[in-house]
Amino acid sequence: HDSIGVPFKHWQFDSWFYPKDGPVSHGGGGGAVTNWTALTSVFPHGMAYIQSKLKVPMVMHNRQWATRSDYIKQWTDIEWYVSEKAAVPKDPVKFFERFFTQQDGWGLAMYEQDWMVSEYQEVQALQTNISLGDLWLFGMAAGADGSGRTVQYCMPLPGQILAAAALPAVTNARASDDYFHGKDQWAIGGTALFHWALNILPFKDGFYSSAYRQVGGQTEGPEPNPDREALMATLSCAMVGPMDGIYLLNISRIMATCRKDGMILKPDRPATPTDACFRAKDPGCQVYHTFSDVRGWGRVHYYFNND
Repeated sequence: HDSIGVPFKHWQFDSWFYPKDGPVSHGGGGGAVTNWTALTSVFPHGMAYIQSKLKVPMVMHNRQWATRSDYIKQWTDIEWYVSEKAAVPKDPVKFFERFFTQQDGWGLAMYEQDWMVSEYQEVQALQTNISLGDLWLFGMAAGADGSGRTVQYCMPLPGQILAAAALPAVTNARASDDYFHGKDQWAIGGTALFHWALNILPFKDGFYSSAYRQVGGQTEGPEPNPDREALMATLSCAMVGPMDGIYLLNISRIMATCRKDGMILKPDRPATPTDACFRAKDPGCQVYHTFSDVRGWGRVHYYFNND
């Protein structure tokens, strides 16, 4: 990407880099994490080596904790609530404070906690202990913040988004379905309205920026509407995440989302459904509005209509 002049400022790694206690389905579900380190079969030299090559901040994915994780076995001073498929530490503050000391040299800037709904639904104590749910989220955010990192939520319950309003380390949350099996995953306006009201940026999942067939990915494409994908990611006010294969990136389309230094050309607030959508009582309305206050021009409005 450096050679073609696309100014990527972060790299995001999904769940394929670390070991789990079982197979993962095509949709990403399945095994829980046993140790949040790089598999030698994926990165033989470890994540610090990858950072030494990329030299940009990392956004890294994690999922629910396995019932037989190395943390349960080795960190014996921390007790766990263990259910059939997943587990959660009884002292999340102590656990995450220690956990976030384990990534020296990785360049980890943002911790993505995915499968939050699975962690909640699969650990009985999170549903029966009135304070544990909040404590789990607080411990995660405090550990990240104490190590100079931020947090991204993925697949959260609405109550977890509400809780994040009190956790400054949580800067954004996935507002879309998975890119590769969500028909209207680009249409994040309704979710963005909820997130933005709580000071959480609504992140649209990664996307293919070109109409080429993408060999080797979870979906080969081709993407039928790459302009809409890039536009919605930009209007989300969160990160823009093209995930094309090598030599398949559409340079001009991606460079239309940002300046030469990589600064995203985002509006002052995320695009959300217009008042007309609510007056029409149409939850599927895909008419969005946002604006930017531009010096010398005043307030510039932008409308998107997919209907």
